Amino acid sequence: MKFSACQRYYLTFREWLSILEASFIIFRLEPYFENFGKRIIKSSKLFFTDVGIVSYLLDIETIAQVARDPLRGGLIENLVLLELIKARLNQGKDPHFYFYRDSQQNEVDIIYKVSHALIPIEVKSSKTVHQDFFKGLSTCFGQRGFALINRGDNGSSYIPTNPIWLRA
Repeated sequence: MKFSACQRYYLTFREWLSILEASFIIFRLEPYFENFGKRIIKSSKLFFTDVGIVSYLLDIETIAQVARDPLRGGLIENLVLLELIKARLNQGKDPHFYFYRDSQQNEVDIIYKVSHALIPIEVKSSKTVHQDFFKGLSTCFGQRGFALINRGDNGSSYIPTNPIWLRA
């Protein structure tokens, strides 16, 4: 069987990803779907298990560099997800975190599933809250409760609208 160059690169890439996962350097966040078959088909998002490694690879040494880095949103999202996962694992519970993206590319960064409830979480690195932050949340989940985590003027802010959180 002949493989094209793209197929060989893809297979090599998948092999390297599996090595990084087995070494606990990266992990996958699976998409949320009620239909389990779609979870298998849809692509997952990759996150690092240590934001310090990412910072080193991006040559970020100071907080001022993080503030100016174009990838800071991804860094903050990665950090928040890691902390949420650690909080659940430290309670002896399974994390049950996912993400959501529909066919129109509306996305919610993190979906926390507790019992039969879904809590959408948006993570933003902006100092101010903008109306468009809520686009994915409202498109995907309507007016249900959600959590928005952003970097406010006085550090970080957390805006919960659903009383069910990590304790559940």
